Amino acid sequence: MYKPSVVKWALCAVGVGLGVGTAVALEIVLPEKPGRIERYAAEELKYHLEKATGDTVVLVSESASKSASNRLFVGRTAAVARLGIDVATLKDEERIVKGVGSDVYFVGGDRISDANADLGDWNGQIACGTLYAVYDFLEKDMGVKWLWPGETGEVVPRRPMPNLAGVERRGREPLERRHYFGWKKLGFYATDDFVPGWANPTNAVRERDIRIKWLVRHRLGSRRVFNGEHAFSKWWGKYGKEHPEYFSQLPDGVRGPFEGDPDGNFITMCVSQPALWRQIVADWRNSPRSKSVGSHYIACVNCCENDSPGMCTCAACRAWDPNDPKFAQNDYWNGSGKVKMKFRGRNRILAEAQWGEDGGTKTLYSTPQLSDRYAKFYNAVLAEARKFVPEAVVYGYAYSNYRTPPKETKVSDGVIISYVPRTYFPYTEVESRSIRSEWMGWHAAGARQMHYRPNFLHSGANLPYDMARRILDDFACLYTNGMTSIGYDSLRPIWSAQAMNNYAVTRAMREPLIGYERALDEFASAFHPAEKEIKDYCAHLESVGRGLTTQKWQKLAEENCDSRGNVGGSFKNFVLMATALYDEDWFTKAEALLDRAAAKLATQRGVETEEAVRRVDFLRKGLADGRLTYRARVAQKSGDKAAFTAAFKTLVDYRASVEADGICGFNGVAFREATGAEWPHRMKKPKSKK
Repeated sequence: MYKPSVVKWALCAVGVGLGVGTAVALEIVLPEKPGRIERYAAEELKYHLEKATGDTVVLVSESASKSASNRLFVGRTAAVARLGIDVATLKDEERIVKGVGSDVYFVGGDRISDANADLGDWNGQIACGTLYAVYDFLEKDMGVKWLWPGETGEVVPRRPMPNLAGVERRGREPLERRHYFGWKKLGFYATDDFVPGWANPTNAVRERDIRIKWLVRHRLGSRRVFNGEHAFSKWWGKYGKEHPEYFSQLPDGVRGPFEGDPDGNFITMCVSQPALWRQIVADWRNSPRSKSVGSHYIACVNCCENDSPGMCTCAACRAWDPNDPKFAQNDYWNGSGKVKMKFRGRNRILAEAQWGEDGGTKTLYSTPQLSDRYAKFYNAVLAEARKFVPEAVVYGYAYSNYRTPPKETKVSDGVIISYVPRTYFPYTEVESRSIRSEWMGWHAAGARQMHYRPNFLHSGANLPYDMARRILDDFACLYTNGMTSIGYDSLRPIWSAQAMNNYAVTRAMREPLIGYERALDEFASAFHPAEKEIKDYCAHLESVGRGLTTQKWQKLAEENCDSRGNVGGSFKNFVLMATALYDEDWFTKAEALLDRAAAKLATQRGVETEEAVRRVDFLRKGLADGRLTYRARVAQKSGDKAAFTAAFKTLVDYRASVEADGICGFNGVAFREATGAEWPHRMKKPKSKK
């Protein structure tokens, strides 16, 4: 497998020029022994300033001769100390940009707790305040923007080095953690010389590398260590034989894995069981997680359930549930014996799932919520942990059938709630209201540290669309009401077809109140003078799915099944819905809108106009890939095998012709098309011929 530590390696490879001599316009001055973050910050500053000014920028150590008209001090230089800035007192990720005469100083709260940590790491092992000070300057003073990964997405206006005399800006990232799951993965089944979905694995590596750099530039990372995610997936193998009481009791009275989950990876817990609380805390105390090391680490107990709805039917757990007539209406809960729990279908039986394995199909049963029992569970584990570690906190989900706020139970101070909304696709006004109401309910119940963990970026496959407007509206509301961190599941690197969607969502992670319109203004400005035409194109992408309700989507999903009977529209097989969302006229109109942008640009001259032309071409390639994907689905749905074979080959050949341009991470696309829609992508490395 490829190792995804390219950013880290680049850091280690950067050298500092120590030359003395000829006068230059700009010098970047580093400490005598610069750290990894300082070196990388200096290289990023040099790269962008040379593109912007056209001047040669040199890197020198602080002891070298200074002959530049502008000196840019990066990191813990002696000159910074002479200004009275005590770097040691800066908080993690805190940044300072300060101008004195013709000199500028960039310094911040840097920390590397793990020598193997990559920039962009979201486990709290690295903090990059100095680098963020450089990015703050590049954006605010030089007008730099990064629309998508790669040079075409870099917007670096041509301008001289500004005079920042008297300027002093301080800041810190508003969210403690900002990340995408899958942010540095090369993909499924990748080997050294074969990456599914790619004709040339070298192109796959390059896409991964420029993607990581882009995410770092948007300041993804974390300044705190959290202990979260599904906690009990290995517990059945570890404790099932001796302590079955730790695990959910199913309606048949059995405690243990259900059909389709032989290893118990998706089993859930008997959360009212005091022995379970003690075991969780005992395991935690025997791990480094209970030891606080520095301000970035919190003594955090992970109580996040496995990836299934809560399902324990024992009397003690049921006693923790408020009265709700839905228990009597649901054959899983009412003792009728009519439901035998299986892996597939568990969400339809127990949760209002609109994502995942069931593709948005209608819930089969009336589904009561178990939020009170889980709030009590988190409180109980917190109380147990604080017997030993007074500053302990607990991290738990608001998820699946315990997503809505508790009715009777207050959440203890010290419980971090990771809220996972049911929303997948379509992201309607009804779903938006649900998200806000549920979030505010948890907030009112006492949750003051809340992590946002939505699934909606799984939707869309590689098709052109944009639902960032509603995402950003809700993001702003949640941020003003207790959001302390965010983790999207997951990064789908559809850089061209979903360019505006990805830019806006990523941009909001470091400026939660930016709003869609301002993000759109930033994006469209990179196509000057064709801003209006690009905005019209983005509005066309926003039209995808408009007018859909959850009920309509469910009906369409049932009309777009695969040969195995699985309905379409889940994150695994979203491509099956292409014919429900698009037609040839939609793509023709989209192409015409880009044609208008190109025509407007043809009236201008200059380097920046040429760059805008290349950006329009970049958008065209993702649109073309989407259209060929749509046509392959049309052919598949027709039942004409020869037509589908031809359409699929045309699609694969096109992707091979553009994959070097970084328009898409084709591995994940191919994996979902193969496993979810039965398209004949090769998933394993071909056997060599003897």
